[in-house]
Amino acid sequence: MTAGLLAGGDFDVFVPTFYGYDFLGRLGGKPFVLFVPDMITELYPQFFPAGDLQNVGRRKLAPLAAAIMVPTQNTKNDVVRLLGVDESKVHVISHGISAGYGKRVLQGRPHFPYILYVGHRRAYKGFDKFMAGVKPVLDKRKDLMVLCTGPAFQDDEIRRLQSMGIAGRVAYFHAPDDVQMATLYRNAEAFVYPSEYEGFGIPILEAYASDCPVLLNDNPCFREVAGSAAVFYDNGDPTAVAAAAERVLSMHPADRQALLAAQRQRLSLYSWEKTADKVAGVYRGVVYGA
Repeated sequence: MTAGLLAGGDFDVFVPTFYGYDFLGRLGGKPFVLFVPDMITELYPQFFPAGDLQNVGRRKLAPLAAAIMVPTQNTKNDVVRLLGVDESKVHVISHGISAGYGKRVLQGRPHFPYILYVGHRRAYKGFDKFMAGVKPVLDKRKDLMVLCTGPAFQDDEIRRLQSMGIAGRVAYFHAPDDVQMATLYRNAEAFVYPSEYEGFGIPILEAYASDCPVLLNDNPCFREVAGSAAVFYDNGDPTAVAAAAERVLSMHPADRQALLAAQRQRLSLYSWEKTADKVAGVYRGVVYGA
């Protein structure tokens, strides 16, 4: 279908949705714009045995693209460094969040206090390190749980939690839509994001919109997205993990409200409308040279 549309030539700029490059001979001299959400497969090849095909396509397309869009300056730095492209054609355009996110939540909440974890838990995501570090806090606070969404736990994950002695302190909840997710954020003691690397980190904005205190591994991407509106810690240091969790859980109500106010202020920087305007600006620049 794409080949037929390209053959018709009725377009100004082409935007591929991934890193295949069979379209290159069908553009008829018209430009294409590449979106690179992150450079994870390049930076963590040990976790992506099939990632080289993606990397090959990205390395082939990047020098030929009229422009490249990335979600953070940190990702731009990685693209320029790893793909060797001129930084002038790499445009930082943040992700956004809908204005209504977090405004509608369900009644009721889990019957236990919990720290919320969202998404996949393997490889560079840092989940196991966080769980090892937070164990002393779970041992001290007998009713506290870590509540996870995302994929269901596999047998090997359960065995690792059992080996740490905390399998019973982790709960899983399937959240099929934004209302369910916003409800989980709204009722959490905190949201934790222990990942070593991300291209952006939309769950940070979701937590902000739901008035949920945010606990972030201290990496350049999260610093860029969150500014000072989060509690940062070193996920590689078990003592720091426990201290950060205790800090959030024991926060004075006035300090908690100050953090939430800072998060709401930071959230005002991000919207899909702003994102769309900047994307359109890149397209206009490619087509009209403006």
